[in-house]
Amino acid sequence: MNNKGKIKKLGVFLQKLVAKIWIIINFLLTVVVWILSFIEQSLQKIGKKKKLRKIKVIFSFFAKKCHYLEGSIKWSCKKISRSQGLQCISVGGVVLLASWSLFSSIRANYVQYGEASWYGGQFIGKKTANGEIYTGRDDTCAHLTWPKNSIIMVTNLDNGRRLKVRINDRGPYAKGRIIDLSVAAAEKLAMKEKGVANVKLEMIKRGDDKYKKP
Repeated sequence: MNNKGKIKKLGVFLQKLVAKIWIIINFLLTVVVWILSFIEQSLQKIGKKKKLRKIKVIFSFFAKKCHYLEGSIKWSCKKISRSQGLQCISVGGVVLLASWSLFSSIRANYVQYGEASWYGGQFIGKKTANGEIYTGRDDTCAHLTWPKNSIIMVTNLDNGRRLKVRINDRGPYAKGRIIDLSVAAAEKLAMKEKGVANVKLEMIKRGDDKYKKP
């Protein structure tokens, strides 16, 4: 068999392989969307139970992202070409971008890693972002983006200590910091003397972000 024949045979093989991959991707995506939609509908009926609210929110988030992914793939395949090779490349690109967007969103909305600090001194006795008066004696904290009145778990990665705190203020504004803890919280996490600590933040209960009138 000459080189042209080998190239032609290889081309046919690759075309069949791409076609099979395309079918598998479409099948898996359809199954995932169907499963998530079913779970989302089921959770609508039991979503009033407190313990299941977080699960409901997460599955709703996944379902919306997968519906968006499915629509993006179909749109891109119609626009570019009927070529199965280009369709497969398009699908791969969309899947990678959507996956990056999905997991980045989840990480930003439910889990964060970074550096924590604490604040007191001149801030004690002043009004916080949610309307409360800051005393430094409660297990509270300041966070830049998560909703006020949210309950989060703070894990001090330097010593393994964990503590639930409530967001009632905005901050910190120092570069690289993701949370400002109250004096009491800093003491319980054993990071007051050091001043800063590497932490992991986990959303336990999303707050209503409301301002509390004094």
